[in-house]
Amino acid sequence: MMMSKKFSCPLLILTLITNILALQLPKSVKESVTLCRKSVQSALSDRTSRMVVEFPTGTDFQLENKGGKGKRGGGGGLRELIGGDDDVGGGSTSVAMPTRYDIDRSERELARVFVEMFQPLGGEAITVCFNDWDRAEEAKRIWEGDVGADCNIVGIGLGSGSPTANKKKNKKKGRGSGGGFMKAMSEVAASPSPLAGEEGGGGGLIANFLPPQTECAIFVGPTAKELVKISTVHSAVGPGCLLILLNPRSLGWPSLGGKVNQDVFNLEVFKDVWSLQTARGSTELMQYHEHGGGYVLATRPRRSGGGGEGGDFFKDLVNKVQGGVKGGKVVEKGDRPWGKEEVEGIWERVRGEEEGM
Repeated sequence: MMMSKKFSCPLLILTLITNILALQLPKSVKESVTLCRKSVQSALSDRTSRMVVEFPTGTDFQLENKGGKGKRGGGGGLRELIGGDDDVGGGSTSVAMPTRYDIDRSERELARVFVEMFQPLGGEAITVCFNDWDRAEEAKRIWEGDVGADCNIVGIGLGSGSPTANKKKNKKKGRGSGGGFMKAMSEVAASPSPLAGEEGGGGGLIANFLPPQTECAIFVGPTAKELVKISTVHSAVGPGCLLILLNPRSLGWPSLGGKVNQDVFNLEVFKDVWSLQTARGSTELMQYHEHGGGYVLATRPRRSGGGGEGGDFFKDLVNKVQGGVKGGKVVEKGDRPWGKEEVEGIWERVRGEEEGM
């Protein structure tokens, strides 16, 4: 297997290369969430306050019932999903190409996972930011009565309601002990945070949507339009306010474009903490990354019965991405993400090797 990147700084070489060589792709949704949680905890321990997390488009975390309401029973299903063990059971993915509804549901479920992670902060300190108020209202309806989803829910863009009128009521006033995960978060939160936004002023809303008491802001599927306002938030708050971008749709590491502020949205500021996505440059390759563990390119799993869309494609994408099925083979490892042209070149090489067999 080839290492396509060059390394420097001798003190870090051995650890980094060891981590990269050991990196393998997750075999299930549950394992993905477990690994993601560990990466977030590791990033918090490194005092990272700006994070990017990406799951495959349309991933079904199975946290919502068919009718759109969250699963009951005290959140046991979610606690099993985000538990600290390495059991690879649980969770699944859609068996057909995801619709807009599937993507909204998936991103809402992912946000719910992160709200649960940070519950020891208390609901008033957590704000989930959707792109518009329609999505925010839907999340409020589905999470109503779910004690594990205690948080503020706001919309960045236009829609009915206001951040004050559409905020979930806080049920947990104080901070919990939180253990190792929240200990790492508390160290980040100990940094001063000037929560007087450029557009909010005093104790008002930051960038006209974010409550000033926020210590953890979770942005759900932001596009370039939302990143403009997120840039304002980034400038208005200090490192004590954790900003997490879930499945951003316009970053395209490592190249950015359009109206996105490249001085803010780059790998030096917003850290790529955990990601499993189709590689830029080839739909036949998957790119995977864990915090501190480098990057991996693997061939996309091919569902039974041949290629094409639909069928078991998304089930294979996560649940069978490990070796042992057709596809899912690691073909490249490195210390940074690959650009579009690099991916195209790697896929041409891999395809030539496969055809030569």
